[in-house]
Amino acid sequence: WKTYEASPVADLHAERTLQAALDLHPQRPAPSLARLNADGAAPIEISPEIFASNVLHLPALRAPGTLPSGNWIISAIARNGGARSMRTWGNAILADDVHASVKPLLIDMRLGMLEKRDVLTGEFKGYRPLGMGEKDRCWILSCVNAILKPSLNRYMTEPLPEDVRRHDELSDRAATRLLDAQMALDAAVGNASDAVIAAARAALHVARAAVAAAATPFKWVTNWAYSSSGVDCLARSLHAFMHARPTDHGISDDECSMYNECDRGAGFDWVTKRFPCLCGAVRFFYGQQPRIWVGGRTVPIWRFSDGRAATLRRRGDSTPPGAVADVMRSCQGGQQGCGLATAMCVGAHHEMLSGVQRRNPSTDITGISDDTYYWDDDGAVYAA
Repeated sequence: WKTYEASPVADLHAERTLQAALDLHPQRPAPSLARLNADGAAPIEISPEIFASNVLHLPALRAPGTLPSGNWIISAIARNGGARSMRTWGNAILADDVHASVKPLLIDMRLGMLEKRDVLTGEFKGYRPLGMGEKDRCWILSCVNAILKPSLNRYMTEPLPEDVRRHDELSDRAATRLLDAQMALDAAVGNASDAVIAAARAALHVARAAVAAAATPFKWVTNWAYSSSGVDCLARSLHAFMHARPTDHGISDDECSMYNECDRGAGFDWVTKRFPCLCGAVRFFYGQQPRIWVGGRTVPIWRFSDGRAATLRRRGDSTPPGAVADVMRSCQGGQQGCGLATAMCVGAHHEMLSGVQRRNPSTDITGISDDTYYWDDDGAVYAA
């Protein structure tokens, strides 16, 4: 029953909490915005139907940030004549076609820090950061997720197009080689020596084996983060692995702080490659490094140009060599709690795992968000 209790909230004014927050959000240089290239793709757009189904009846949550906006205010405005204007500027934000003064109002996040504790002993295990965005940001990205959820689910649970093409090309080449081998044998019979005929028959046998191998379905990574029954799908996948290959080994892998620490540039690359319609939205919310507010204020830090980890900046500190005064920012991955973060971070993670799958074609790989499971014989699974 203790697993259902709320996690304790950390003291957001304690220095140990601020240091933990800084440790969980590496301060790194911003990736180049040139990596966000829509290449002519139209930005995602909120239709009147999507707006109505997601915004007119929002749950009654208060804003965590600086704008005097709560969900009931947003829904009230939308129901009383403001829907068209709200949708217009929401779409302008998704296209990154707004005045620069709008960004500071919406891109920063308010950080909550929960304490991870052992449910039985109460032993402190660490912190879980939760990023809370402005409520106007939330409804916009809620609409985006409603639009893209089916496409994101297909992307993460079906084979990637390039892998299908590669499989089809291998099958076609194998079929061509089989035809060539058959024609070579037909030509040899009655016209060549026994040795040549034997070699032609051996080549035909190899070609038939290659066709059979090419016809075997290939494995691909599945991630159930966007499935409406993702946990059930994950459990059934693992059960299938265990029943189909009961003597093989399984490994579970939970990426540590993936949302806060994965490469934001890789997320930009993934958006450009797979969902270029999101380039404008990602450029708006992550093109600058958003400030992280903790306990109602920004957190002063020292950033170092030589790559050293940032440190807290205290009143009266002298400037360390090579340091620049700044505030803590979201520099890596996405803000945990942002509607774009799962797509950008899990998408880049899925892309990476697809490369692992290609290098380890016998391994079954599945997961949900940043939790991944591998299943194969004891040598191959550890290699993967």
